[in-house]
Amino acid sequence: MELIQVTVERFRGLSRKELAATLCENLSWKAPSGRLKVDACLKLLEDFEQAGLLSPTAVRRNPAKGNKGKELVGTPVETILSSSLKDVSPVSVDPVLSSELGDWNVTMQTYHPLGYRRPVGAHQRYWIRVQIQGGRKIVGCMLFGAAPNR
Repeated sequence: MELIQVTVERFRGLSRKELAATLCENLSWKAPSGRLKVDACLKLLEDFEQAGLLSPTAVRRNPAKGNKGKELVGTPVETILSSSLKDVSPVSVDPVLSSELGDWNVTMQTYHPLGYRRPVGAHQRYWIRVQIQGGRKIVGCMLFGAAPNR
């Protein structure tokens, strides 16, 4: 119990899940498959809080997010298109360059029905471009993210 209390106190900046993973590593608390028993540890921390063994404020419920509340900087891409696919060929899906990240982020935030903050985990951003009026125009954006490790 003392190890848990000291660990919780020492690593106040960690999220609940990160703290649980740290405790599992320190206590060698693993399933037969070798995976850390993070979910069980999260339940244990909650039970300890309710029993008064841990301060409810010692374990963070909502870690600070990297750009939460920060304004995204860039110009949203707006292309009005009323053509058939054969009129705008070739269509390409191109990786977003680092110089285009701001515009991509603001475009996604502007047009996505649920809004946009930032991607989580490994990911790749893309522009969808078509050939119209003698040039390449952006008509959409996509993001592919890695599957969760569960």
